[in-house]
Amino acid sequence: MIFSFLKLRSLRKQAMECFEVIQTKRKFREDLLSAADLKSVLAFEERYQIVKQSKLESDYAAFISDADLLFQNYFPSSHNEWVFENVESFLVAIVVALSIKCYFLQPFVIPTDSMKPTLYGVQIEHRTGETPGFFEQAYQKVIFGKSYKRFIAPEDLTLAGYRVGSFTPWFQYADFIFTNGETKRLWLPMEAVKKSGLHRDQFFRKGEDILNLEVESGDFVLVDKMTIHFRLPKRAEVFVFTTKGIEGIEKDFPMRGILGSQYYIKRCVGVPHDTLRIEEPHLFVNGKRIDDNPMVTKVQAAKEGYRGYTSNLPGINFLATPQETYQLATDRFWAMGDNSYNSFDSRGWGPVPRENLVGTGFVAFWPFGKRWGWIK
Repeated sequence: MIFSFLKLRSLRKQAMECFEVIQTKRKFREDLLSAADLKSVLAFEERYQIVKQSKLESDYAAFISDADLLFQNYFPSSHNEWVFENVESFLVAIVVALSIKCYFLQPFVIPTDSMKPTLYGVQIEHRTGETPGFFEQAYQKVIFGKSYKRFIAPEDLTLAGYRVGSFTPWFQYADFIFTNGETKRLWLPMEAVKKSGLHRDQFFRKGEDILNLEVESGDFVLVDKMTIHFRLPKRAEVFVFTTKGIEGIEKDFPMRGILGSQYYIKRCVGVPHDTLRIEEPHLFVNGKRIDDNPMVTKVQAAKEGYRGYTSNLPGINFLATPQETYQLATDRFWAMGDNSYNSFDSRGWGPVPRENLVGTGFVAFWPFGKRWGWIK
């Protein structure tokens, strides 16, 4: 009795698996089947709905046998079938990923320190001596985004300069050019090179470190692109926008070797029709100091790594004195970095148009350090 029950249960499971495989194959190849073949396959799928109500082993055994025959007749396996199926799955995954990127979430990497200490750009630390071993480097890279770059002068060399470039935002390099005509390429972020302190005509003796750096990647963040279609950024939210058409930003791009527009991430401290003013270290909106937002309050408190808001910097064209105000027009937003003393933002080039908005900061997903988690 028990043996018969177990056997019937096993046959039911096999019959269900046969039905699911045939149904899946039919959905993948429906456009390749003739009308007659498609009708036969659909009829067989309907047969399963009747068979699964049966309590006879013979009904399930017959269904399984006929399923095998149908599969061989209508869905014969080819030698390279696994290749096509995997390629198809890969393409579907790409389409899904692109759809998510276009409409829901998009990853960005923070290149500079303009939002520090809320979000970090590339950080470097000068080292002496040998770099850590392979396993230690792998652990530091995966968990904390740290990599180690060391370049020892093979002979007496004088640096003529360097070029930076990238294949993607995640694969950046620097070509170091020396006066003897030699060039050395290192894979490291552009910001790391800028912060390294290297300069033209710098001389290095044979065996001396040209570079010996611990490089920490800038924070990788996900930006919510969906919410922006239903509501505009709120005051004090972190948001991302493109520089397209913002003359004060893009006018210097050709001289810096930058082609096309860029993405910037700042904090939205002013929304349409706000009137802003800076009186160090505070930011005033509509005549009142912002005290109802914990992050803006933290910046103004000039504690925990924050320094407050300033207007006393070179290159500031707006809100340059404590008396100067700026009123935002309709569909215009004011962007400022939390690191006000080291941020190229709306104080230099004015408001961000609504059409430039990309989304709001959602989560810092890598590295797995103290800033990992929701963006405040």
